[in-house]
Amino acid sequence: MIHNGFQPSGRDSRGKVAEQVNQRPPACWSSLKRWLQVNEPQRFTVRHTSVYWYSEPVDFGEHRMMFRPRSGHDLRLVIMQLKITPEPARLRWLHDIFDNSVVVPTFDSQATELAFESEVTLEHFEAPHSDYALERYATTFPFAYTNEEASDLVNARNRP
Repeated sequence: MIHNGFQPSGRDSRGKVAEQVNQRPPACWSSLKRWLQVNEPQRFTVRHTSVYWYSEPVDFGEHRMMFRPRSGHDLRLVIMQLKITPEPARLRWLHDIFDNSVVVPTFDSQATELAFESEVTLEHFEAPHSDYALERYATTFPFAYTNEEASDLVNARNRP
């Protein structure tokens, strides 16, 4: 185990003897360690199934589906499984303009049933509540944004 650039033997990674073997880790390490101790990840699994039945065989067009959540500093995707019946002739993965992971299956056969089964296992790291500075007008809900804020938010508020 290497600690702050020095191995327990008192030598650095190049084998040179350390002048101070018992160096203290940077302050940020202790806060990270404290955060990790308090913030053990919660693991959970999400299963989704959609099944469509038809009275006679039908052709299937291209589908666009979002079964995979985005990973981030507080969410880690551990396992993702996707089963599609009938089996697609082609399966493409892409990102949309909002960085969502989108799967696009195309089919080359007819069927009387179309099924999507998705299972994702996630680890969620609960972040401590941040102490955000809150404007006085925003302490009650609903509230009106200032003109300056409203112009910055116009695109986000008009999404379909």
